Amino acid sequence: MIGTVDRVRSATTGPLLKGSRAVVYGVLAAVVAVILVVLIIIVAVRVLDLLPGGVWLPYLILGVVFSLAGIITWTRRTA
Repeated sequence: MIGTVDRVRSATTGPLLKGSRAVVYGVLAAVVAVILVVLIIIVAVRVLDLLPGGVWLPYLILGVVFSLAGIITWTRRTA
C-alpha cells in the first residue's frame, strides 16, 4: 500500500514541484540580471566620466552604443 501512495504522489506532485522550482529560479535569475545590467551601466558612466572632457562624453558614447544595439536588434526582428 505504501508503494502505491508514493508512486501516485511522485506522479502528481513531482512534476509540479519541478515546474515551480524552475519558475522561481527563472524569476530570480531575471531579477539578478536586471540588477547586474544597471550596475554595469552605472560603472560604465563612472569610468567614462574619468576621460578628459565634459560630462556629456560618457552620455554620448553610451548613447551611440545603445543606439547601435537598438538598430542591430531592430533589423534582425521578424515580422
